[in-house]
Amino acid sequence: MLASNVVVLTTGPGVGKTSTLDTILRLLLAKGVRVALAAPTHRAAKRMTEQTGVEAKTIHRLLDLQNAPAFRYDPELESYNSKW
Repeated sequence: MLASNVVVLTTGPGVGKTSTLDTILRLLLAKGVRVALAAPTHRAAKRMTEQTGVEAKTIHRLLDLQNAPAFRYDPELESYNSKW
């Protein structure tokens, strides 16, 4: 993990992803590694934040912070997205 820029942890529900994340995160932070936590849904991001104490964001919100014009968050689309 220390040699990689991205780590994806995926498995079924109730297997221990959040607990594993918490342990990995503590190790990385102790090593001084800069981390960003992202999840596909707001609910998952909220759970990650609650478990780890480190702010997690949804993937699309995190991309907004990366200065990538092709992936900018557009608040005007909120009403459009809520229809789906």
